[in-house]
Amino acid sequence: MVAATGAPLEPDPGYLGVGLSLEPRVPSPQGPPLEVERPRKVSTRPQQGGSGEPGGPRVAVVVDDLGWARAGVEELLALGLPLTFSVLPGRPLSEEHLSAVREAGHEALLHLPMEPLRGDPGAGAIYVGMSEAEIRALLRRHLEGMPGVTGVNNHMGSRATADEAVMAAVLAEVRERGLFFLDSSTTASSVVTRVGEELGVQTLKNLLFLDNIKEKEAILGRLRELAAIARDRGSAVGIAHPSAALVEALREWTSERLDVELVYLSELLEGR
Repeated sequence: MVAATGAPLEPDPGYLGVGLSLEPRVPSPQGPPLEVERPRKVSTRPQQGGSGEPGGPRVAVVVDDLGWARAGVEELLALGLPLTFSVLPGRPLSEEHLSAVREAGHEALLHLPMEPLRGDPGAGAIYVGMSEAEIRALLRRHLEGMPGVTGVNNHMGSRATADEAVMAAVLAEVRERGLFFLDSSTTASSVVTRVGEELGVQTLKNLLFLDNIKEKEAILGRLRELAAIARDRGSAVGIAHPSAALVEALREWTSERLDVELVYLSELLEGR
């Protein structure tokens, strides 16, 4: 994967495993309760098959990197599945994609560019060394330009998500706005979960990148692996990116007699 500038993006680590708990963090007494705008419910039962019953293992699939290209986005929305879409700020199609996601009744996140160990996160990124005021002002501007998002997740960000000062500033703004934060888990050195717990911010953690190999059968295998993780842990989050291969893999996966329920990301926080 290559950034718009031509610089290589930091590699997806895939399933990082050890030390990466999916358990959402419940706000501590000093933090305000989570208040998010709920997306309209979309059936998780495609006509050609079934899905898990409510109360069983749950899976959330987040589709990242909206805002750059149209390929795959319309087709993913047309699947009628409860997918969560994460939109980059200030990109050529950001406004169009956010509107399409919300009009279709799906959940939308801000896909926040953050400093990686290598590569270019693109315009509007948060960098280590920025002051708290600078970070919060930039994040505030992004959020004000993307009304209706329920949470934030990092785009790249292996260096920034490992920095306590950066994440304290980011999560303070997230808490103030009643949102949650999904750690995309691009590094095992992330401090998101710990800092979020200290600040009373609800956090979730990506456990599996689904499309490191952008072929239908490879993605389908990863979706089945994600379901297995959910059976073991009760729930699991996976991240993918718009593509025809993802559309076909999701269509086949959800046509199977699944024993897991596909849900919006924020639904993993309910009752916590």
